[in-house]
Amino acid sequence: MIFQGNTTSVEELKEALADPDRYPHLFVRVGGFSARFTTLSRELQEEIVSRHRHGG
Repeated sequence: MIFQGNTTSVEELKEALADPDRYPHLFVRVGGFSARFTTLSRELQEEIVSRHRHGG
């Protein structure tokens, strides 16, 4: 098991899914590396959003 922590809110990730042009600055951790959320495939973006388990 690897913890892939992101501090971005799920709401912001969903907004980036809906309007990616407004979120070019949004980075997430993916499998040991960081990537711009909006450059990832739609499938991987949805996977990252679905990983939300804990509220802060």
